This record gives sequence, structure tokens and C-alpha cells, in this order.
Amino acid sequence: MSSSIDAATRLERGRRMFERSTGGSAQAFIDGIAAVAPDFGPLILEWEFADVYSRNTIDLKTREIVILAACAALGAMDASDTNC
Repeated sequence: MSSSIDAATRLERGRRMFERSTGGSAQAFIDGIAAVAPDFGPLILEWEFADVYSRNTIDLKTREIVILAACAALGAMDASDTNC
């Protein structure tokens, strides 16, 4: 039972970080991916946003700068670019 509680906690933490970071709805993100890969949206929120992105080893502003720099290095030009 603890694993389902941990998963629920991770998903909620991921939802909060996703919404804080993107300003978008986490549920809309999950719903948008559901037609193609139903389990993928929650996994992204749990792993990427709850486990990785919410780490506090560096502050959020610095993380955002690093992400922007990485996207620029990959050649991403705007929000619709799929490279980043």
C-alpha cells in the first residue's frame, strides 16, 4: 500500500511543479497525451517534475536558465520547436 501512496504523492508533487513551472494545467497536459500514450502523462509528471525538476540543489531561476541554454544549444527557436 505504501507504493501507491508514494505514487500518489509523487504525482501530486509533479502536478504542482508542472503548473508552477509552465503556468499550464497538469490535467490538460495528461489529457493531451492520453490519446497516444495513456500512462505516459502521469509518468512524466512523476519522474520529470516530481523526482528530477523539483530537486532543490539549485534554485528554480538557475534551472530555468540552464534549460533555456540547453534549448538554445540544441537549436530550439520557439515554443513550437520540438528539439527541446
